[in-house]
Amino acid sequence: MKFKKLITSLLIVTSTFVNVVSISAQNLTEAQINDFVSKKSTDYKTETVDSNVINDKIIEEDFALKIAYNFLDSRNYNSYIEKLPSNYRLIKDLTLYESSNIPSAYKFNIVDEKDDYNGYIIIGAQESYAPIIEYGFSDTKNFLNNLNTYEKVYYVGGINYFIVDTRYNIARNVNDDKILKIDQLNLDFDQNEYNSSFDYSVMWNEVYDDINRNIENPGDVESGYNKLSIATLRGGSSADYKLMSEFGNGGICGPIAALNMMILGNDYYDLNLKYINWTNTYNKLFDLSNCDLNIGTFTKDLKNGIDDYINNVCGYNSVYVASNSINSADELMQNINNSIFQIILLENHYYYNNHFVFVFGYEKYEYDNYSNTYFAIADGRNSGRRYIPYNNSEFLDVITVDF
Repeated sequence: MKFKKLITSLLIVTSTFVNVVSISAQNLTEAQINDFVSKKSTDYKTETVDSNVINDKIIEEDFALKIAYNFLDSRNYNSYIEKLPSNYRLIKDLTLYESSNIPSAYKFNIVDEKDDYNGYIIIGAQESYAPIIEYGFSDTKNFLNNLNTYEKVYYVGGINYFIVDTRYNIARNVNDDKILKIDQLNLDFDQNEYNSSFDYSVMWNEVYDDINRNIENPGDVESGYNKLSIATLRGGSSADYKLMSEFGNGGICGPIAALNMMILGNDYYDLNLKYINWTNTYNKLFDLSNCDLNIGTFTKDLKNGIDDYINNVCGYNSVYVASNSINSADELMQNINNSIFQIILLENHYYYNNHFVFVFGYEKYEYDNYSNTYFAIADGRNSGRRYIPYNNSEFLDVITVDF
């Protein structure tokens, strides 16, 4: 597993159990507070931060939790290091922020089956930070624990943490005990002073590859759910889908997704969707969708190409083909329930980047207060069934075909 390589590379960016005590204004004398607050702002380095500007995609909390589990499970495979409890769980403890009040990291506590504390792990919430920032194992809570309700934690790279007392608008650097002034809850420091310019892209790619490779069965990453709903198009898991590598290089994911749709309809729904053979079918779809090897194809062009192929080349005349923006997982699930074929466009996806895939099923895991939905896809890159977790920010467009 690539996480074994990641553990080694993390030695340069992680620390374990820095001895930090939560420091708030209560730890200061009244004279110190008054002296600090009364100082002129020119005594401090200031920076105006636009909280609407986000330079990196925010890693969602649920996905961060998967990263944490994958990393700790991989670490547990090593017989030479300390083991975690056999039935350990991760519980969300904190969201940490950067100076513009955008999430920079998540802290999860490690607990055993009795809910006793066994340590923590901190996961980066942006790709400009390490995916695994730090972790530690102990039965004593001594890192960023027991915070007061008026305290907020900032993380700005490396092992630089700041605990903010929102009552007095001041903060402490937990490493050097330095007091910093706060202006409207934005830290008065240049983030680049603390955040390393280290390129974490290789680490993140390994994380994405490992998680994507592991989701061949969502049941492997979900447990304790109240309800499981599964639906698959007939033959969806058995069809002989084609790979992009069989037809060449370049931006051909659109025609390949359309080809895989035709294969399922032809072989399992008694539809005549093959144009002489599958190679000729692919070539037709490539041409009709205005595909370009350098830039691929656009949703509108792919939709029109599929419509033209089914209704004109194959002679069905009245098959309804549409394209829309994706608003929810429910609409995609409903399409599958109604045997409506669909292709989705992923945008800035953590593994596929911008990529068309044919969707043929889903698994929905429901808990008390939330649910996780995975869609079964023919991705054109890997043989066999793959699953991708629904993420509204990455699922852009859907092309539907109602035969």
